[in-house]
Amino acid sequence: MNKEAIDLIFHYSKHYANILYECESLYEEGRGFVLALCFFNIVESIIRSVNENFNNSFEESINSLSFLITEEEINILHRFRSLRNKYTHKDLNQYFIEYDGLAYSLNEDNTALKLYELYSEKIYIILIKIVRSKLI
Repeated sequence: MNKEAIDLIFHYSKHYANILYECESLYEEGRGFVLALCFFNIVESIIRSVNENFNNSFEESINSLSFLITEEEINILHRFRSLRNKYTHKDLNQYFIEYDGLAYSLNEDNTALKLYELYSEKIYIILIKIVRSKLI
C-alpha cells in the first residue's frame, strides 16, 4: 500500500515522494526515531502544500481539509499531529503510548517503528485523497 501511495504522490511532487521512499528505507533499517521525525515532517509539508498555505498552523491546515476527507480521517490526522508535537517539542522520556496493554516509551526506536506500523497506512490513504484533489 505505501509504495502505491508514494508512486501516486510522485506525480504530485517528486521531492515529497523521494522523502517518503526514504521513510520506507528508514523503517526497513529499523531507524525508528529518525523515521518518526522524517515522516512527521513530510506529512505536514504535504498537507500544507495541498492547502497552498504554509503560514497556517498544522492544526489549521488539517481542519481545512474537511471538504476532502472524513471527520474520522481529520481525527486521525489530529492524533498524528499530537504525536508529532510530542516528538518535536517535548521531552520524550515523559511520554508513553499504550498498545495491547503494554506501555511503550516514545524515546525508543521500536516505539517509533510501531507507530509507523499503526499509522502509515491510514496516513497514506489520507494523503492519496488530498493529493488526488490536486492532480485532477
